[in-house]
Order: sequence, then structure tokens, then C-alpha cells
Amino acid sequence: MIKSPHWPQNFPMNTRCTWTIITHESKHLEMNFHSNFQIPDSDGNYVAVYDGSDTHASLLGKFCGSELPPNIKSSSNNLFLVFNTDFFGAGRGWKASFRETLDPNENGCGGYLTNSAYTFGSPVSNVTRRYEKNLDCVWIITAPVNKLVNLTFNSFMLEAQSAQTCRYDYVKLYDGNNENANLAGTFCGSTVPAPFLSTHNSLTVKFITDNSVEREGFNATYTTVDRPCGGIYNATSTSLTATSPNFPNEYPPFTLCTWVIDAPPHQQVRVVVEAFHLHSGQDCSRNYLELQDSPTVRNLQMIPFPIHIQLPSLFVKREKTHHLVIDLLMILCERHIQSIMHCAPLKVC
Repeated sequence: MIKSPHWPQNFPMNTRCTWTIITHESKHLEMNFHSNFQIPDSDGNYVAVYDGSDTHASLLGKFCGSELPPNIKSSSNNLFLVFNTDFFGAGRGWKASFRETLDPNENGCGGYLTNSAYTFGSPVSNVTRRYEKNLDCVWIITAPVNKLVNLTFNSFMLEAQSAQTCRYDYVKLYDGNNENANLAGTFCGSTVPAPFLSTHNSLTVKFITDNSVEREGFNATYTTVDRPCGGIYNATSTSLTATSPNFPNEYPPFTLCTWVIDAPPHQQVRVVVEAFHLHSGQDCSRNYLELQDSPTVRNLQMIPFPIHIQLPSLFVKREKTHHLVIDLLMILCERHIQSIMHCAPLKVC
């Protein structure tokens, strides 16, 4: 564990600290920043991570602000950190943990998986054919943008739970690219977990064992699949079309779709809804189409329904942001939605 000076109190101004992290020759390093990351945004306040033993190595990332940095992975057995502050404000700083891991191409304890399909599992002893004691393995599965990860357990045999809790040997699934993501489930014993489909393009699998009982372990296969709806798109002068799931047929119940549309700087996004038919209600709490001017602005325009004759059309003005977020939430399946959106950047006059 490493952290900025005086954590969790404000770090001192006009300070420069460096850390060198080294592991075994054949290993790699994984580093995760913890929540409550806070470095005031300025040119002189940052934490930088280099893929090697000094600043001459490749820069993996330079971070400030309050957004939690992504997981960091090294390509060798070294990481080098620089924490720099200036005279223009102090904050809580940061705390990070790091661990030794294997290259994803090695059959071992954890790794970074980016293949479109892959099978992995708990490392087992060549003698006993059971997993070893005191393991802490983390696999981070990353799919391309607008893809999801579909994970299926082929076999599962871990130490049984105690007092209805998986406290000894267990597998945890996190719906994201690190252990700060939503916990999707904790599994142990001999019941094979149900297949799991991520909500984003990454999934984290953590395998923990204690110092006593060993079992056969687990084996799992993942594939990358297309999103049923939503995604991240770049707006251009060519129209982009988006539809609700199963359009023009009925949409499925309990569906939440989010489209994030980016335009180049100093341009705008124009959205035209060409077909629209949702189940009516007293308000927009159950079935609705919501448009936001950016990921942080809510309720730019909530489209009421039912709309049968005149279709809603709107022009979204953007100034400081370059994002348009469209949320489509469908709870009931009594009627069908027909919505098509065309998005294109327009120059600001």
C-alpha cells in the first residue's frame, strides 16, 4: 500500500515524491487506486505512473481531479510513480495498492484477458490436481467498446461455505475493470454459478483461498458479445441510427439502454426522433426516453407519451461539453416503442 503524504488529510503543497515498485523478474505488476481520489486539477498537481524504473519509461497515465483512475498494469516487473504538487491548492490525495501478477498468456494466477473468447481457471498442483493454499488471483477481462462479457462456469468445486457465508475459499465477480466496481456475486461450495453477462465491456474475477482445505477449483469460459442496446458512438456528418431493442417489434421488459454520443469540439449534436410509441402513464417514471446535455446534467428533456401523431424533434445545444447521453428505460411490455435517432455534429455559429 502506498499513499500521498498526510493521507487522508490534505497533502502538502510544492512537494515531489517518487516510488519505485519492483517484483520478481518473470512477474508483472497491477496497481489499483482506491476511492476518495482527490487531486485539485492544475498543471502542477498530478500523480504519474510509468511502465518501468524511471521517467524515461512509457507513461501509463497522468491523473488529477476526483475521477478514480483505471487499473494500472505493467509490461515488465517495474512501476515508477511520481506525485507532484504546486502552490495552487491541496486536496486529500490518493491511496493505491499493488500486487504481483502473471502475464495473461501464462497459465497462472490471474492476468489481463483481452481475447474475444478464452477459458481460464484456478491454478492447480501437478501432483494433487487441486488448487494451492493462500491464493489471491485476479483476472480482468476487457472487451472492445460496445461489447459485453458473457462468463460461463464449466466446473466449480471450492471449499463449502460456513454459516451461510463464503469466508474461506471463494470467487467474486465485479461488474467492471476493478474491485471498486459493483459486486455481482460471491460463490463457493460445489454449486456451479449461473452464467453472468456484464453491463459494460469489462469484468473482474477474483479467486481467494485460505491456508487449509483445497478442492478441484473452477474452470470458466468467457465470450464477448454485442450490446443488446446502447453504446458509445462518435457523431459525424453522416447520420447515426439507434433503435430500441427488437424494433419494430415489442421491446423486452425491465430494459435500461444508454447511448453516449460524442461530437468533435465546437460542434453540436442534433437528435431527431422519427418514430415513438411507448406505453402511456401518468408520468415518466416507468417508461421513458430521457436526453441529457452531458453525463452530469439530468433531465435536459423528458419526452412525454403517448405520442402517436406528432413525433418529437429537438436540437440539443452544447457549449462546454461534447457529450449527449440518451437513456431509454422500459419497464413494461404492454406496448412497443419505435424510436430512431439520427445524430450529426453541426458547427456552432
